[in-house]
Amino acid sequence: PKLIKVDNLELVEVSPSQKSTTPPPRYSEASLVKVLEENGIGRPSTYAPTISTIIERKYVEKNEEKKLYPLETGLLVNDMLVEHFPEIVDINFTATIEKDFDEIAEGKRKWPPVIKAFYKPFSSHLKAKEKEVEKKHEKLDRKCPECKGELIIKFGRFGKFIACSNYPKCKYTEKTEEEKKADELHKNETCEICGAPMTVKRGKFGAFLGCSNFPECKNIKKIENKTGIKCPKCLEGDIVERKSKKGWIFYGCNQYPKCDFALWNKPNGEKCPKCQSLLIFTAKNKLKCSNSECKFEK
Repeated sequence: PKLIKVDNLELVEVSPSQKSTTPPPRYSEASLVKVLEENGIGRPSTYAPTISTIIERKYVEKNEEKKLYPLETGLLVNDMLVEHFPEIVDINFTATIEKDFDEIAEGKRKWPPVIKAFYKPFSSHLKAKEKEVEKKHEKLDRKCPECKGELIIKFGRFGKFIACSNYPKCKYTEKTEEEKKADELHKNETCEICGAPMTVKRGKFGAFLGCSNFPECKNIKKIENKTGIKCPKCLEGDIVERKSKKGWIFYGCNQYPKCDFALWNKPNGEKCPKCQSLLIFTAKNKLKCSNSECKFEK
């Protein structure tokens, strides 16, 4: 019906409704490649190396659902680049450069002018930023036991560590709380070669156990993320979380290479009532049989 401004309306019903927004889903390798393609960034030959690089440098990691999520180092690097080099990390800039490279490959343009047009201003900008950008460190409310300087948290090649702010005059360092917890967790580990205690160390591929008697003894061991589930194949080993060379998380027997049992999805410890294979978690946190020939789900 037609209404005018002074008309009285009869209230028939009130229907309250509450909704909440959900964040966009995290990228998987496939969905990230799709976005790169849509924006003209990279080429098929560069997609895999690019993703491998950001995983190896600990900028991102894959969770159990094979989704990429940022790590602390990745967030810091991203914030710094966006703040100080916004034109370099701009999608349009990258796509334009890719187009220029295609024209060079097709013989339509000469490469020296293209590189010169980019590198000359970039080089000057980079030198200016090297002086301007101040390294930010988290200060601790403690003094260095050796020189009484401020203790700060710094980022190194292998992650965070505590150091003296008077470096290089003072080279005092100590482990973070996370590292101390890892030490406590593995304090009873002993070297099977010389019998000395094993200590937690960090390298390019993360934390590992090394003999405290180094360099006399060079024994090292992986730190295993155990699932608490026995290997159903060899019945001796434990199923542990592992990573492939490309950064994929999978679950395999810690007796490898003697036993090659492996699963892509995390097992929950229960056995399939139909075929007695291990049940595994699916992407939606449901359970299904790990045997591809068995269709059991719950």
